Amino acid sequence: ELTEKRKNIAAETKKYQAQIAQVESTLAHLDVFKTGNGVKGAVAKLVHVSPLNLAKTHSTALEVAAGGKLFQCVVDTAATAKSLLTNSKTKQRVTIIPLDKIRAPSTFPEDKKKAMKA
Repeated sequence: ELTEKRKNIAAETKKYQAQIAQVESTLAHLDVFKTGNGVKGAVAKLVHVSPLNLAKTHSTALEVAAGGKLFQCVVDTAATAKSLLTNSKTKQRVTIIPLDKIRAPSTFPEDKKKAMKA
């Protein structure tokens, strides 16, 4: 049974690696996704699901939760984002996520306690 699970995990890993390669090739022509100078890359390229935890439900949940956000570009600062938007030759619409402008949502302590008990 364990061997069968390992085979399934390996097959799922190959499937998702192929999907990531497809996303990368689709985005390769967009100059905003070329890494370096503060550009981290597309969210899909930055997200990694460990093969040990790779189950169909986890991958599906990630795809559903992230949706189109997998194709957004992550950069280090808002200044890098502005530079990309100003100097980019791409004619396609791209959402850029500057890491220095995102914040984790705050929660109330009682909400955290309820979540931990569930």
